[in-house]
Amino acid sequence: MSVQTSSEIGEVIKILPGNRAQIKVKKSSICQSCSHRNFCDPFGSEHMLLEANNQIMAQVGQSVRIEFRLEKPLKAMFILYLIPLFCFLVGAVVGHLINPFNNQDASAAILSICFLIISFIAIRWINQNKLRNYPSLEPKITGIVSS
Repeated sequence: MSVQTSSEIGEVIKILPGNRAQIKVKKSSICQSCSHRNFCDPFGSEHMLLEANNQIMAQVGQSVRIEFRLEKPLKAMFILYLIPLFCFLVGAVVGHLINPFNNQDASAAILSICFLIISFIAIRWINQNKLRNYPSLEPKITGIVSS
């Protein structure tokens, strides 16, 4: 089974502890479907901030090439859409059945939102633990393009 990878060019803007760097990368159309969106933070409307492994010791101001593994699109869609939707529906059913607020509609609405939020927190927590246990999944700087 082959592993799909992608690469981007970005600028190192900050060196972080543990051989890591924060990189400013120009947004592209692939950002919308990228499985590593959770590594990025918005940085204006045209750039994203990305944390990556910096084993080659790139310095602030250098342009670098970043490589990362791509998840299969169906797997990412399942995790990001279907699991939260399922939790939302389960929350509505549980709220309707146990009726903790003495109003079935309000109980269903409140618990469905709570279950939805819990699902997103759980997905993020599992993803972060997966990255700690499998550093090969983490984006990494593979080369310096220019200083």
